[in-house]
Amino acid sequence: MNVNGDDLTFMFEGLRTFRDTRGLFYNPGQTWLTINLAEINSNRELSRGIKDKSSRELFALLDTDISDDDRGHTWFILWQRMSMAVATIPLALIGALIGWRLRKGGFVSGFASALSFLLLVYFPLFFLCDNLEEIDTLSPFVAAWLPAFLLIPVVLFMLRRHRVH
Repeated sequence: MNVNGDDLTFMFEGLRTFRDTRGLFYNPGQTWLTINLAEINSNRELSRGIKDKSSRELFALLDTDISDDDRGHTWFILWQRMSMAVATIPLALIGALIGWRLRKGGFVSGFASALSFLLLVYFPLFFLCDNLEEIDTLSPFVAAWLPAFLLIPVVLFMLRRHRVH
């Protein structure tokens, strides 16, 4: 391996490629692979998706002249980030109530139940709303906040059951 300016170069001696019915192909000489690092960095900046940008960059993007679809999707990403932060509160309450209900099972059973709820209910709903927003089935605001708001009835149901028992 060698770095010369913006070029990263790898040299392979006796490179084996792939197997066929007769055996392994073998190149007894040298094989060189050169990668231009400046080109990679410029392409990365161009292909950087909207979800990869910081919130500050997204707010700055909203001040520019972008299409209505891009503006809606930008607001969706911002609202989704806020919604995920708010969703930690009902998720923590759900985890605490599950742990309280399964207190005889120990820490592991409560943790596993809360994690299962997160993996089987919240994340699928989160990704479903994300996809429904991308195909313009749900408005950006509703798609971003629906997973967090649907946790509230679950918390209320579990609190009600906790008080009954």
